This record gives sequence, structure tokens and C-alpha cells, in this order.
Amino acid sequence: MTRWEERYPRLFSSPDLLHFLSATFCDPREGETDNTLAAYYISGSGPEVRQAILEEGEAVLEAADFPWEEIRSTVNRHLDDEEHTRQWLADILRVVGATAPAPIAPKYPRFFRLSHLRQFLGASFPAWPGGGDAADEAAAKDIAASGPLHRQAILEQGRLLLVEPDLPWQDVRSLTRRNFRNEDETRQWLARILRVVEATEPASARRDG
Repeated sequence: MTRWEERYPRLFSSPDLLHFLSATFCDPREGETDNTLAAYYISGSGPEVRQAILEEGEAVLEAADFPWEEIRSTVNRHLDDEEHTRQWLADILRVVGATAPAPIAPKYPRFFRLSHLRQFLGASFPAWPGGGDAADEAAAKDIAASGPLHRQAILEQGRLLLVEPDLPWQDVRSLTRRNFRNEDETRQWLARILRVVEATEPASARRDG
């Protein structure tokens, strides 16, 4: 199971916000304010990153079950309670919204909001030459070492991608380092891999059983 999924199960579905919080505030240098840190992160990120952080952050603020303890742990701040944490996050999001991002375009724009699927495709297959059984084994190995939230996110994002009429098959080919010849071949491969993902038990399911 991934460290993020174990430690931050409620923030896990907000990957851009979680990365922003963990990377920006956990170890500040003396004299750096939280507002300065937030602005520095955004000024070095692209507009898609800023928009994702804002959308995920607003969704977290509006959630009935506000994950204030997870946020406190992520940012390593002395936030006393839910109200204090909610106000802190709202203040940070205002800084994010007011800071101009850098003119940086994502390498895989169609995959930007499909971060779990992108990570899975990019990390699971390059070390496994060939296709067929080797790719299936690579997918099963990744899921068997992951948690159920990670598997579910891959399935949901993969299915969303498959129903798109214009599949970004060249991006899939680049991420997986597979020599797909066309969109149809790529779509069939991805559908098969998702069936392997669905059929493989994640790590926590085996421990619980």
C-alpha cells in the first residue's frame, strides 16, 4: 500500500492538493511565512496545477467530513482544531488564487487530471519488455503492492479514458513505452490491463482476509 493512502485516506482523492500541502509546508526555513511558501510553489507551477489545487481545495473545504487532522499532519503545523485548520486552508487557497502561475504546460495534458492512472501507466510497464503476459504480470504486481484506494482510482480513471471517442493513444504509448500502432490496438490493450487490475487483490485486502 502506498504511504499516501495509509496516512491520508481522505486526502488521497485530492492528489494535487495533497502534493502541494506536503511539498510546500512540511519543512519551512526560518523567516518563511506560509503565504510566501504557497506563492513560491504556485509561481513555479503551471496554470493547470493551480486550477487543480483550487478545485480540490474548495471541495475539501465544503466536505461535511473535513479532514483537518490529515491536513495538520501533512503541513506539520500547530492547528488546534477543525475551525482553525479550515481557516488556515481557506487563507492558503486565497494566496494560490492570487498568485500568477508559470507558463508551464503539462507533458501529458489529457492525463493531467488522471494522476493515478498516469502514475500507474508510467511506472508499471517500462521495465517489462514485450506485451501480453509480461504486461499483465507487471500490472498485477503493481496492484498487489498497492492499496484499494489506488486500485479504485486507476479503474475509475481508466474507464473514463476508455469511453472517450478520441483516445490519447500516443500518450499511452509514450507512458508505457509500448509500440502501439494505432488507437484501436491501444484501446484493446488498456481494456485488458484494466481487467487485470480489477481481478487483482490489493495489499490491504489480503492482509484483512
